[in-house]
Amino acid sequence: MGLDWISVFRAGDGNDAYLTYAYTGGQIEGRLSIGPGGIGDWPLPPGRYVVRLLPDDGLRDVAESEPFTVRK
Repeated sequence: MGLDWISVFRAGDGNDAYLTYAYTGGQIEGRLSIGPGGIGDWPLPPGRYVVRLLPDDGLRDVAESEPFTVRK
């Protein structure tokens, strides 16, 4: 549970193509911020993205957001 992570992906990309991510720290509810000072690319370039939850430091997702768009 301590190695569960949330990551941002381009919509349609596989789970090994994460752009930025953060570990949940074992929390099962609450808020998590991904952004400046985090791990990976920021700011996100314009495009369509999804956020996924991946347990146990793995690459199999258990939840995915609706796609969202970043505009210039």
